[in-house]
Amino acid sequence: MKNTNYQTGWTTIAWVEVKSNSTYGFIDEFKCEKSGKKLEEESLFITRTNFKHRGNETDELKCYNRAHSPKKYEKVWMDWDELKKEKKEEINQILKEYNIKQPCG
Repeated sequence: MKNTNYQTGWTTIAWVEVKSNSTYGFIDEFKCEKSGKKLEEESLFITRTNFKHRGNETDELKCYNRAHSPKKYEKVWMDWDELKKEKKEEINQILKEYNIKQPCG
């Protein structure tokens, strides 16, 4: 999800980050913004930047575990769940097509 307000200059981007594939090398240090607990394997990341400000001193990065994610980002989780479902179906179809006996759950 990406949203830009051209009057204020703020751009908000939200996505689900998977720890094992994370681009953040120190993701194990991150904590949920709301609960204060360590991040789960899949977590919601929200970044806000302002193109009207110089430098990155006003940039924000917030992380949430699923149970503590803000309600307005529920669609990000729904889209993520749908994408995972589609990919699992695609993998299972390939397994079936090539007669590979390893179920993908």
